[in-house]
Amino acid sequence: MKKHGRYLFGLVSCLLCISLAQAQTGATGSNGDGHNVPPPSQPSNTSDAPACKNDCKKEEEVSSFESVKGSAVTSSKSVSTAVGTMGRALRSQSRPSGSPSGQKSNSNQGNRREKGGGASADSITDSGRLSPFIIINGAETDKRETSKGVAFEQTEKSLLIGADYRLNADRILGGVASYSDGDTDLQANLGESATESYLLGAYASQYWGGIYLDAFIGYGELDIESERGASGNRLHGSTDGNFHTADLSLGINHHMQALSVSPAVRLSHTRGKINRYTETAAGTATPTTFNTQTFESLNASASISVSYATPTDWGVLIPTATFAYIHEYIGAQSIETSAAGQAQVQITEAPVKNYKDIELSLVAQFRRGASAFFSYAVYADNELFDRESINLGIRYELP
Repeated sequence: MKKHGRYLFGLVSCLLCISLAQAQTGATGSNGDGHNVPPPSQPSNTSDAPACKNDCKKEEEVSSFESVKGSAVTSSKSVSTAVGTMGRALRSQSRPSGSPSGQKSNSNQGNRREKGGGASADSITDSGRLSPFIIINGAETDKRETSKGVAFEQTEKSLLIGADYRLNADRILGGVASYSDGDTDLQANLGESATESYLLGAYASQYWGGIYLDAFIGYGELDIESERGASGNRLHGSTDGNFHTADLSLGINHHMQALSVSPAVRLSHTRGKINRYTETAAGTATPTTFNTQTFESLNASASISVSYATPTDWGVLIPTATFAYIHEYIGAQSIETSAAGQAQVQITEAPVKNYKDIELSLVAQFRRGASAFFSYAVYADNELFDRESINLGIRYELP
């Protein structure tokens, strides 16, 4: 299944003409006598590695948990974010006056209302109700070394396929299926892991004039493979898990001729578990048993989006800039492990409570119901993570 999923992702990537750099991500690492290879201070440096800041084994096991948790949380959020990005930009093209410049049109655009949502919004012809879409997402995350965990580098790729249906001028329903592949490398070649996730989601949008409410719910499953340890003393782990996610956004669109300003608030929650597993050992390495682990993320954000709709001979071009301030409510969590008959409870990294997310997007709304979009987002003022992500999507409103 893993090969088929990667093949499908690569095929669609070629069709959409996008190339994303691929890094790797990781799990824990120890040598045969239970002591770990010392990590360096930066993920990319594998020489002159300093000693671990605390207990190497604990730091690496915490980082393994954080990398898997990160894959699940970000894969679920990337689905709702990617779907919402297209909907937000396309909404800026729909305005009560009926045309991007604010002038009355002699076509049926003059009778349009603001609608759309999720991946849906008015096409230029406003002729169809059912709109299939496909979105590719890629992200790279660098986690810094701390006293609780080693640094790691993580790359994620996601493929989303879905459709939405306009019930009436003010209400949209949609569904989406996604496949995500996350790879992690711990610093100093201490280990690596691969996490696949499969998610099914549904969303809805409701409009009251310029005010909109977007809701998203989803359920996903995880497939996790990890390998760690020194050469000749490798430890391999294999397990699975599941998670559910929910997302709620409330915003308002202010149109000033071609300019649109849209403040919004958003609440996102993800909760899941990783099933119990025991590593298998090669050489003299001591296997570790990881008990069932739960993870959770709950954050709220306040954002403002500014877009400008420019009419062209072929349609409408809409650049958008979004600035979001994010607050995380869930603190540090714990994992339970045992090795050689000794059990221990470890406390994970405390997430950054407040940080910012900046996104730039560009939507091309063509005639006859076709549209395409591109977005780039980056974390700002996050002391633990550096993260960049890209979305590329196409959508077609059926006649």
